[in-house]
Amino acid sequence: MSWGGGGFGGGGGGFGGAPGGFGRPAAPGLPFAGIPTELQGGVDGLLASEPEHPAPDVVFNQNGSELELKRLTLWRLLTKYRGMLALAGLLVVVISVAAQTGPELTGIAIDDGMSAGHEHFAVVAILGLVGGAVLDIYSSGLSLLSAGLKIPRYAAAGVDGVIMMIGTVYIVFVSGNFIYQFEGFLITVGVLIAAWCGVFLADLLLRRRDY
Repeated sequence: MSWGGGGFGGGGGGFGGAPGGFGRPAAPGLPFAGIPTELQGGVDGLLASEPEHPAPDVVFNQNGSELELKRLTLWRLLTKYRGMLALAGLLVVVISVAAQTGPELTGIAIDDGMSAGHEHFAVVAILGLVGGAVLDIYSSGLSLLSAGLKIPRYAAAGVDGVIMMIGTVYIVFVSGNFIYQFEGFLITVGVLIAAWCGVFLADLLLRRRDY
């Protein structure tokens, strides 16, 4: 190794000397070394199939727009799509009214539909209950996944179905008083929902800062 020109610290592109050496980047303007011959064909094919890309029309501004700087509130989120919000409210009203007619329709079905010559109604009723149970199990399975359970979706639905079967067997065949258990369930759900609604409404009415 030479210590002079072109050597360890000399002047001709050595270890730490002129441009292109170990200690400095290559000088700008050097010619492109070229694509290896074994890759040239693939590169030509890519260039031939590549469409023309127009210059991007993007205006960047580090300062947010007036809309972006407005305070984010729950009311703004709800009123962003007023039509969908009104439709959701209407559907809630329709579902609530239809749910109130359920017991009356069930009474009519039992009194008039289970008479002689209408035995097929039992099959329809059973299939309707099974369909509702399947939808409930699927929804509960999604809730288990949202809670952090790391299993496939169908497995979550299966786990939820097993839990529901165990609870049903216990309440129907083991528990001495079904009404007592059912009232306890309703009270528990009511307390949780009431607390959640209180927090939700208080946040909606009192919050004056961004989230």
